[in-house]
Amino acid sequence: MENTFQNQSTEQKKPSFLKRNWLLILLAFMATIVVLAKIFLSKPQEMVQTPTPPPTPSWNEITPGTTTTEQVRQKLGEPKTVVPEGDYLKFLYPSQSDGPEHEVLFSGTSTVLIKDRILGNGNIASFRQKYGPSEREFWGEHKSVGFKTYVWAGRGVVVVAHEDSGLIYESWYFSPQTMEQFLAVWGKDLTIDFSPDGY
Repeated sequence: MENTFQNQSTEQKKPSFLKRNWLLILLAFMATIVVLAKIFLSKPQEMVQTPTPPPTPSWNEITPGTTTTEQVRQKLGEPKTVVPEGDYLKFLYPSQSDGPEHEVLFSGTSTVLIKDRILGNGNIASFRQKYGPSEREFWGEHKSVGFKTYVWAGRGVVVVAHEDSGLIYESWYFSPQTMEQFLAVWGKDLTIDFSPDGY
């Protein structure tokens, strides 16, 4: 009996594993909670990408804002006519459809505006498919025969097309810009009003 009492006494004096390592267990438990909280409660880092501006459209490898007068002459040859127009210089090239001539407008030596006289070779639907719905629609100099001006200023594109048939008269190409910039420079004569007099 003495042995039994002695065994019980030794067992009582010998601390259990939990009692001996309680601080270590508590620290491990707290560390686990912190790690799990970081994993599950932290917000995923958002990749913020600066939107890239749309590429400037080009016509016959001529890009507004980039192509010079000399490069235009190399690509298209000598213009049929050279016309000073205010602060700009305009090169006129024959159209394949025997209609109005193509226009390439320069500020200094840099191309700023191209007017491609398509005259029926295409439909507004192809531009809508490529660029989406136009930002705005206006009436211009050809409104009396039903041609509207569809503007994608942010893409650097304008299309003058028949409102009902979608038949294209011309397309313009320029450096992408805001609608306000476009209206101040290239769209001065456009209107939303379909009055019979003027533009």
